[in-house]
Amino acid sequence: MFAAIGKDYASYLSGELDDVRLYNRALTGSEAKDLYISTNQRQTGDCLDSSGTYSPLTRRYKDTDNDGYSDGTVATQCAQPAGYKLASALKATSGDCDDTNFHINPLTVRYRDADADGFFDGTTQVQCTDPGATRYAGYELIQLRNTNYVVTGNLQLFIDAGDPRSYSGSATIRSDISSNNRQVTMYDKGGTTYSLQTPGVPTYTGDGYGSFKFDGVNDFGKLSTQINAGSQITVSTRVKTSYTAG
Repeated sequence: MFAAIGKDYASYLSGELDDVRLYNRALTGSEAKDLYISTNQRQTGDCLDSSGTYSPLTRRYKDTDNDGYSDGTVATQCAQPAGYKLASALKATSGDCDDTNFHINPLTVRYRDADADGFFDGTTQVQCTDPGATRYAGYELIQLRNTNYVVTGNLQLFIDAGDPRSYSGSATIRSDISSNNRQVTMYDKGGTTYSLQTPGVPTYTGDGYGSFKFDGVNDFGKLSTQINAGSQITVSTRVKTSYTAG
């Protein structure tokens, strides 16, 4: 193949050229977009010139449900777009088959319940996409939610990481599924007092039937209203002490 720059067989270009590239293959749509951005956004300003992390070429990945997994959708821009995160803030930059449900991701454990009675037979399968009507995510099963066995007398607060009813729609707020309608705001941003804290998205694990991870440094949840405890209280929770941050 013979090539010329600035002319064809019969005429010459009247104008300007720059960044001339030649490939011996067809570029993908994503590659063509990256080229467009690299040659055009250089003319725009740096939105945060005090940080080497952010520039017009910064790539972020969509994680709408804040479960740490992206569906692979990329935004290349300097300013922070809503619902997108840097790769360093994610467990994976692709593979989330349902980015609207924080219970569903590539590590979701599916449980076999062939008769759909809410109880599984012990057979599991790790898979993001729904494998069929006989297998369910943990939050869909009565057996794993344990809601049939909750002592309800004088219950003041019930937060269940594996139950979608505890998901308020906000990444930082978990809803009370007792009859008291309290909320718990999650924090993970440092600071020694509530006033110095800003809400942060809690780390959530979908293995088993879900749990919130606390790093032992600055993670906690704050109730929206006070509880009249009286002279006696009982706190019931499942605890696993082997979590290591990161």
